[in-house]
Amino acid sequence: SNETPRKWQKLARKKLIEISGYDIERQMPKIVKIEKEKLLQDNIFKRTLYLRVREKTDLPINLIYKKPTRSKMSIFIYLAGSTSGAHIGWGSKVVPIDHQRVAIGADLAKQAASKGYLAIAIEQAGYGLRRERKLWKRSQDRSIDASNHLLLLGKTLMGYGSTDVSSVIDWVLHSNKFFKIDENRIFLFGHSSGGTLAQFASALDTRIQGTLASGSVGHVTKTIGARGAPGGDGIIPGFLKWFDTSDLIALNAPRPFVGLSGDRDHIFPYSGTKEVINEAKEFYNRMG
Repeated sequence: SNETPRKWQKLARKKLIEISGYDIERQMPKIVKIEKEKLLQDNIFKRTLYLRVREKTDLPINLIYKKPTRSKMSIFIYLAGSTSGAHIGWGSKVVPIDHQRVAIGADLAKQAASKGYLAIAIEQAGYGLRRERKLWKRSQDRSIDASNHLLLLGKTLMGYGSTDVSSVIDWVLHSNKFFKIDENRIFLFGHSSGGTLAQFASALDTRIQGTLASGSVGHVTKTIGARGAPGGDGIIPGFLKWFDTSDLIALNAPRPFVGLSGDRDHIFPYSGTKEVINEAKEFYNRMG
């Protein structure tokens, strides 16, 4: 019987919601600003929208798609890593390092669009269009101020970012008037810090049908617990009392989850990714 694993998932997800500050009661996002459609290349277009997801938060999202669009489109949600912003996803270059990252294939939202997906690149707190502008003295890392200030409100960067992902899904399923969506084909990709967020978002939102987390899968004690954690990514008070990374992945079961690691990744080495995946596999097996 898989009743016991499902019971664990229900209790574990409830605890993760509690300690992360993820919002299960969300307002339905509405568009407050929309930019003109832009041609990127070869019938691939981009449109930037600003969604009011909270009383004081307008979330920039970027829709990348190929024309003509399909009758029902699969969704590819793109979360960039600790880069200059979501624009990496469609191959835009804003700062010098962007050229190198695009050259090695980081424009995955555009690649997904070329295959017929509706790609949605979400700007994360502290990056790109959401970089800090108002603090009189900013910290050096892009996201640590947001992380620490959220802690004062009983929330975390992972819970906050996961709520953003869920709000985008709310909008695309219920208020989007641009595309017809296949609600059974919503997929999530994240790299590095975006991969860490992807693990939390997919653990918390079961509408996500499959997740690929790149350069971000490893035991907490051996990764961010064994080195500096300047951005606050993955930091949730009390997390290790209840969870480790394999538990986040177990919360995805039986939905597909892929952990990707470079063979020379010194932060999230392949051996650590494989270890976590093998632990989670035991739970997947129990769910058939």
